[in-house]
Amino acid sequence: MGAFPSTAGNGDNILGRSIAIDQDKDIVYISNIADSDVATLDATACRVGHLDACHVKIVKERMGGFSVMATVDPLTQTVYVANDTDGTVSLFGK
Repeated sequence: MGAFPSTAGNGDNILGRSIAIDQDKDIVYISNIADSDVATLDATACRVGHLDACHVKIVKERMGGFSVMATVDPLTQTVYVANDTDGTVSLFGK
């Protein structure tokens, strides 16, 4: 078992709300409601027994606010993120 790394998000409020997994790319996406970021983890490196390899990266695209849920469309390699603050859906990918 591992904990959500403190390097994710803005460093003050790390509130991972949901995850989405791109099984083709082995990437885990974590929506963060505190600062509207989406963090990523490389699932090929970050796994049970290899928690030291769990390095979080924040996607460069900004979400619409209070990112509550995420999902991945494997056919288009697009990540969709529902934003509660402004009622929008952010998308990014490939």
